Amino acid sequence: MSYQFDVITTDVADAVRHVGGLMFDRNRAGWRVRVVTDDTAHRRALAILGAYVESPGQHGNASREPARVVRAVALPIGELNSAAGISEIGSCVQLLLWGAGPDSGPARPRPPIRQHLSTAAQIFKTQALRDVGLDPRAGPYEDFWPGKSFSAAASSRSVPSVR
Repeated sequence: MSYQFDVITTDVADAVRHVGGLMFDRNRAGWRVRVVTDDTAHRRALAILGAYVESPGQHGNASREPARVVRAVALPIGELNSAAGISEIGSCVQLLLWGAGPDSGPARPRPPIRQHLSTAAQIFKTQALRDVGLDPRAGPYEDFWPGKSFSAAASSRSVPSVR
């Protein structure tokens, strides 16, 4: 069994700001961290965090894909319904969204998931933030909105907590 963490974004700097620490911590825990994007401007920042880049629709080398993979996905809340986002989500056990919180509507919104970052993640995220030209202060946590696990076949299971 192997683990893969996919970050889907159109803006690498935004992903570094919102998910950079989690990318680093998942990589250090043995996960493969892949960023799916057309943004080619900040590959060095992703390398600092231990992530590799693929273009949307690119499926990598099938021979290196393990037979059983546990996947988690993070993406901006605004890209959840885009065709590119949905086609890349595939089947995942956890879907994390970043950005402005979802509209509450008639139902009470779920509280955000607070991912505490290791000291090393904060240090490496600081370097990656500098590399993309953003304020290099990395806090001790990153907040995400829980999504639902998603399958292209319309699965609707709940997302397990990352606490």
